[in-house]
Amino acid sequence: MEERRNLRALDEFNVWLSEVEAIQPKVTKLLEDRTSEIERLSMCGYCSSNFFLTYRYGKDVLETKGILRSKPSGDVVARMGPPPGIEERTTQRTVGLEKMLEATWSRLMKKEVEILGLYGMGGIGKTTLLKQINQKLLEKKDEFGVVIFVVVSQNLQAGKIQNEIGERLGLCDMAWEKKTQNEKATCIKAVLTRKRFVMLLDDI
Repeated sequence: MEERRNLRALDEFNVWLSEVEAIQPKVTKLLEDRTSEIERLSMCGYCSSNFFLTYRYGKDVLETKGILRSKPSGDVVARMGPPPGIEERTTQRTVGLEKMLEATWSRLMKKEVEILGLYGMGGIGKTTLLKQINQKLLEKKDEFGVVIFVVVSQNLQAGKIQNEIGERLGLCDMAWEKKTQNEKATCIKAVLTRKRFVMLLDDI
């Protein structure tokens, strides 16, 4: 479930889980031997017919309890892992836009190109082109650190856009929510300057 929610178990919790898994055979054996160990005890449990076996059994019980009780404190056992570099998007076929898609893709793949604009009247297929480019970038996921698709909309909300970008970069946490727009912009810039990325801005 954690993986489906893009969560990663904390390192210390993973270590504890490994230790618990390692002692499972010992726990099973202790439970199987419990009846025979009780039968060995006498005088209200203060003496044993076989001191060595009782001592070893008790030692194993204490070691097992110690591991089980060593679970890391706190309620948080997982943290958000990095989001996928490219998110797949459902899109329609580019009917009649094949040449435009090919030309746009060819231009975008040139290393000297940093900004590329698509403009035109509403409804001619700009959003479909962007989604198709996003899908084609899935085939190039090893070449780009991250691909970010953001719908800007005419009702510009800088904070909303920053949050969407921050979420794609794995920046959104409690500290992120307390940052100002300028601080968020600085964080986003610091991350993106270390990556080769594509940012697709739709409905500008």
